[in-house]
Amino acid sequence: MDIKDFLDVGNFLASVAAAIGLILVAWQTREAQKARYLQATIAIFDDLGSDDSRNARKHVYTKLPARVEKYRDVDRYNAEKVIASLDRAALFCNTRYVNKEIIFAMYGEAFIKCWEKLSGSIMERRKTSGIQYAKDFEEAAKNAPKYWKL
Repeated sequence: MDIKDFLDVGNFLASVAAAIGLILVAWQTREAQKARYLQATIAIFDDLGSDDSRNARKHVYTKLPARVEKYRDVDRYNAEKVIASLDRAALFCNTRYVNKEIIFAMYGEAFIKCWEKLSGSIMERRKTSGIQYAKDFEEAAKNAPKYWKL
Protein backbone atom coordinates (compact mmCIF):
# COMPACT_ATOMS: atom_id res chain seq x y z
CA MET A 1 0.00 0.00 0.00
CA ASP A 2 1.50 3.30 -1.03
CA ILE A 3 0.80 6.90 -0.08
CA LYS A 4 -1.79 7.31 -2.82
CA ASP A 5 -3.94 4.57 -1.30
CA PHE A 6 -3.77 6.27 2.10
CA LEU A 7 -4.81 9.57 0.52
CA ASP A 8 -7.75 7.89 -1.24
CA VAL A 9 -8.91 6.35 2.05
CA GLY A 10 -8.44 9.71 3.79
CA ASN A 11 -10.49 11.50 1.12
CA PHE A 12 -13.21 8.88 1.38
CA LEU A 13 -13.37 9.22 5.17
CA ALA A 14 -13.43 13.01 4.89
CA SER A 15 -16.31 12.79 2.40
CA VAL A 16 -18.25 10.46 4.71
CA ALA A 17 -17.66 12.80 7.66
CA ALA A 18 -18.80 15.80 5.60
CA ALA A 19 -21.95 13.94 4.50
CA ILE A 20 -22.75 13.00 8.09
CA GLY A 21 -22.17 16.61 9.11
CA LEU A 22 -24.59 17.86 6.44
CA ILE A 23 -27.22 15.36 7.54
CA LEU A 24 -26.86 16.50 11.15
CA VAL A 25 -27.14 20.17 10.15
CA ALA A 26 -30.27 19.44 8.12
CA TRP A 27 -31.79 17.51 11.03
CA GLN A 28 -30.90 20.29 13.48
CA THR A 29 -32.43 22.91 11.18
CA ARG A 30 -35.63 20.89 10.91
CA GLU A 31 -35.83 20.50 14.69
CA ALA A 32 -35.28 24.25 15.16
CA GLN A 33 -38.08 24.95 12.69
CA LYS A 34 -40.42 22.63 14.61
CA ALA A 35 -39.54 24.47 17.81
CA ARG A 36 -40.33 27.83 16.18
CA TYR A 37 -43.67 26.50 14.93
CA LEU A 38 -44.48 25.20 18.39
CA GLN A 39 -43.53 28.53 20.00
CA ALA A 40 -45.72 30.43 17.54
CA THR A 41 -48.65 28.08 18.15
CA ILE A 42 -48.30 28.42 21.92
CA ALA A 43 -48.12 32.22 21.59
CA ILE A 44 -51.35 32.23 19.56
CA PHE A 45 -53.09 29.99 22.10
CA ASP A 46 -51.85 32.22 24.93
CA ASP A 47 -53.10 35.34 23.15
CA LEU A 48 -56.49 34.02 22.04
CA GLY A 49 -57.05 32.09 25.28
CA SER A 50 -56.25 34.96 27.65
CA ASP A 51 -59.04 36.33 29.84
CA ASP A 52 -58.67 39.75 28.24
CA SER A 53 -59.01 38.34 24.73
CA ARG A 54 -61.95 36.10 25.65
CA ASN A 55 -63.73 39.02 27.34
CA ALA A 56 -63.18 41.21 24.27
CA ARG A 57 -64.67 38.50 22.01
CA LYS A 58 -67.59 38.09 24.41
CA HIS A 59 -68.22 41.84 24.18
CA VAL A 60 -68.11 41.66 20.39
CA TYR A 61 -70.51 38.69 20.35
CA THR A 62 -73.04 40.07 22.81
CA LYS A 63 -72.80 43.85 23.19
CA LEU A 64 -71.39 45.30 19.99
CA PRO A 65 -73.90 47.53 18.16
CA ALA A 66 -74.75 46.47 14.62
CA ARG A 67 -73.84 49.88 13.20
CA VAL A 68 -70.32 51.28 13.43
CA GLU A 69 -71.66 54.79 14.04
CA LYS A 70 -73.17 53.64 17.34
CA TYR A 71 -69.90 52.29 18.75
CA ARG A 72 -68.91 53.67 22.14
CA ASP A 73 -65.29 53.87 23.28
CA VAL A 74 -65.54 50.47 24.99
CA ASP A 75 -66.96 48.98 21.78
CA ARG A 76 -64.10 50.39 19.70
CA TYR A 77 -61.54 49.17 22.22
CA ASN A 78 -62.90 45.62 22.25
CA ALA A 79 -63.42 45.54 18.47
CA GLU A 80 -59.83 46.67 17.87
CA LYS A 81 -58.49 44.16 20.38
CA VAL A 82 -60.36 41.30 18.69
CA ILE A 83 -59.39 42.43 15.19
CA ALA A 84 -55.72 42.76 16.16
CA SER A 85 -55.47 39.39 17.89
CA LEU A 86 -57.34 37.46 15.17
CA ASP A 87 -55.44 39.26 12.40
CA ARG A 88 -52.14 38.38 14.08
CA ALA A 89 -53.17 34.72 14.48
CA ALA A 90 -54.39 34.68 10.87
CA LEU A 91 -51.08 36.09 9.65
CA PHE A 92 -49.27 33.12 11.19
CA CYS A 93 -51.84 30.71 9.68
CA ASN A 94 -51.75 32.28 6.22
CA THR A 95 -47.96 32.29 6.09
CA ARG A 96 -47.87 28.64 7.22
CA TYR A 97 -45.89 29.53 10.32
CA VAL A 98 -48.34 27.45 12.33
CA ASN A 99 -50.61 24.55 11.50
CA LYS A 100 -53.86 26.31 10.61
CA GLU A 101 -55.88 23.12 11.07
CA ILE A 102 -55.03 23.18 14.77
CA ILE A 103 -55.76 26.89 15.18
CA PHE A 104 -59.04 26.69 13.27
CA ALA A 105 -60.11 23.54 15.13
CA MET A 106 -59.85 25.52 18.36
CA TYR A 107 -60.80 29.04 17.23
CA GLY A 108 -62.60 28.60 13.91
CA GLU A 109 -65.86 29.70 15.47
CA ALA A 110 -64.23 32.87 16.78
CA PHE A 111 -62.86 33.74 13.32
CA ILE A 112 -66.24 33.18 11.69
CA LYS A 113 -68.45 34.89 14.28
CA CYS A 114 -66.10 37.83 14.81
CA TRP A 115 -65.78 38.41 11.08
CA GLU A 116 -69.58 38.44 10.78
CA LYS A 117 -69.82 41.02 13.59
CA LEU A 118 -66.79 43.12 12.66
CA SER A 119 -66.70 43.10 8.86
CA GLY A 120 -68.65 46.38 8.65
CA SER A 121 -66.21 48.05 11.04
CA ILE A 122 -63.23 46.64 9.14
CA MET A 123 -64.56 47.81 5.77
CA GLU A 124 -65.16 51.26 7.21
CA ARG A 125 -61.64 51.37 8.63
CA ARG A 126 -60.14 50.31 5.29
CA LYS A 127 -61.38 53.58 3.80
CA THR A 128 -58.80 55.43 5.89
CA SER A 129 -56.20 52.77 6.73
CA GLY A 130 -55.94 51.05 3.38
CA ILE A 131 -57.17 47.87 1.78
CA GLN A 132 -54.69 45.66 3.66
CA TYR A 133 -56.20 46.41 7.08
CA ALA A 134 -57.16 43.05 8.68
CA LYS A 135 -56.77 41.28 5.32
CA ASP A 136 -55.31 38.17 6.97
CA PHE A 137 -58.26 38.05 9.37
CA GLU A 138 -60.67 38.27 6.43
CA GLU A 139 -58.91 35.46 4.54
CA ALA A 140 -58.80 33.25 7.65
CA ALA A 141 -62.49 33.85 8.35
CA LYS A 142 -63.31 32.72 4.82
CA ASN A 143 -61.11 29.60 5.15
CA ALA A 144 -62.10 28.66 8.71
CA PRO A 145 -65.30 26.78 7.73
CA LYS A 146 -63.17 24.23 5.86
CA TYR A 147 -61.58 23.23 9.18
CA TRP A 148 -64.33 24.04 11.66
CA LYS A 149 -67.88 22.93 11.09
CA LEU A 150 -70.73 25.11 12.39
